[in-house]
Amino acid sequence: MLTNNFTGGNNAALRAQLAAAGASTANFFTNAIDTRARGLETVLSYSKSFARVQSIRAVFALTFIENEVKKGANDSAIIKASPILNSSGQIGNYFNREDQSRFEVANPKNKMSLTLNYKYSKFGAMLRFVHFGEVTYLDPSVNPALPANFPVNAFTTQKETLDQTFDSKTVTDVSLSYQIVPALGLTIGANNLFDVYQDMHKHSTNFSSGRFIYSRRVQQMGFNGAYYFARLKLALNPVKK
Repeated sequence: MLTNNFTGGNNAALRAQLAAAGASTANFFTNAIDTRARGLETVLSYSKSFARVQSIRAVFALTFIENEVKKGANDSAIIKASPILNSSGQIGNYFNREDQSRFEVANPKNKMSLTLNYKYSKFGAMLRFVHFGEVTYLDPSVNPALPANFPVNAFTTQKETLDQTFDSKTVTDVSLSYQIVPALGLTIGANNLFDVYQDMHKHSTNFSSGRFIYSRRVQQMGFNGAYYFARLKLALNPVKK
């Protein structure tokens, strides 16, 4: 993991090292936490042909994963930081609640897809559904135990947490194809047919002056919306069927 920025704190030797490098803060990659991943991945498929010119194929895929940062008796992450950072009170900069959330809740814990393919002679069709589980953003500056210190949301004029859970979403892809001649095929279709987006930010602070409508901190399914396409496929050495 990549640490957040830390300073020299109250350690004279560390301050001197930073000053010698012409820096006031530093961060680095470290192996300071232990994690555990448990989950299930499975793929089920079914294929059937009819009268030589028709065929169907269905594929269902499921991924479920639970990532956890190992914790101590007080339910806080066990951080194997240097004594210098511990003594200078910079563990919060080293590994904060947002860093922990990146391992545990910032990516979907589950993802499911169902793909259906049908072919009749020169015609083909594909329909796919992909379901992305919910994700959660935990802001490093927020203390859930102190709601009085939450920043004011300009949208509601109320003090609200910057944390947010983004609901699960399902995306639909579809395509139709036709083999014009053995060497040339045409496909038209759409990815994210119904133009589904992940949830927008709810707190004005997370918008960052309007620059980030959608979260850049958690990854769920992207935010490019619908994509429609037409594609020609040319085979230089076609195989006749």
